[in-house]
Amino acid sequence: MQVRLNDKMRKELTDILELHKGYFGAEVDHLVNAVNGVRYDKHIQKEVRDILAKVEDATGVAYNIMASKTRERNYVIARQYAIYQVYQQLYHLGYTLMEIGKLFNRDHATVLYSIKQIQSGIRYKDFLINKIHENYGELEAKSA
Repeated sequence: MQVRLNDKMRKELTDILELHKGYFGAEVDHLVNAVNGVRYDKHIQKEVRDILAKVEDATGVAYNIMASKTRERNYVIARQYAIYQVYQQLYHLGYTLMEIGKLFNRDHATVLYSIKQIQSGIRYKDFLINKIHENYGELEAKSA
């Protein structure tokens, strides 16, 4: 969720993040940039590449196939799952629905639809979606 901040709120959040910087280290910099309306694109691009690599490993589907116009179910689910993971991990840092859509040659409405489809599949135990979700979780645990 994106929130518009007035100057007072932005200053207070920046001060809080600066106080915590000593505790968290440099990891807070991207949050400070997000508060100030500046995305640290180098960080985000690395994050996108990491997410896409994990989704490729979890699904067995290459990114170029995910970004294609194919409508085969396995490829569509892989694409929707990749969109879902990018949204889950980067939307709060200021990565917009349009930017996520551009990664996959889709529009923002398709991004929203993909997110809802994956959330529904996880909630209602769709076999393929849950298998991908488990594989992705295992990859996340290994990299942590």
